[in-house]
Amino acid sequence: TMHIEQELVITAEPQQVFEALTTSIDAWWMQGFESPHSTFHLEPVAGGRFYEDFGQGRGSALYATVTYLEPNKKLRMTGSMGIRGPVMGTITFDLIPERSGTRLKLSHRAMGAIDDDDRKTYMRGWQELLEEHLKLFVEQHQGYREVQ
Repeated sequence: TMHIEQELVITAEPQQVFEALTTSIDAWWMQGFESPHSTFHLEPVAGGRFYEDFGQGRGSALYATVTYLEPNKKLRMTGSMGIRGPVMGTITFDLIPERSGTRLKLSHRAMGAIDDDDRKTYMRGWQELLEEHLKLFVEQHQGYREVQ
């Protein structure tokens, strides 16, 4: 099994953090796993997909399915998140308003064919993704609002 818990405070309103997690995920998610031309998409509805499109007709990969979504408060997905082998996991993002912004809590629980290297890789990967990519993206785009 694998259980990762991380949290950080982002200096922005929960709405901005939620928009970044859902409608703007490709703007801050790290480079594609399968191709440098990849784009990432999250369909922010129950049953929606979180997937990577390899670009230029090269295919795609489904990483998780949205199982719970409460705007500006919670996003939960179920899937392998790219861990190779028979694996099933749940990834939850809780957004808690604070005076200084939004406390983002991540919980990633998975079971299946997971080894120590997977655990270390995902622990570091989530930390880098949240602290160095999501946090910076949101804080640098304070006035950001995506046009639908």
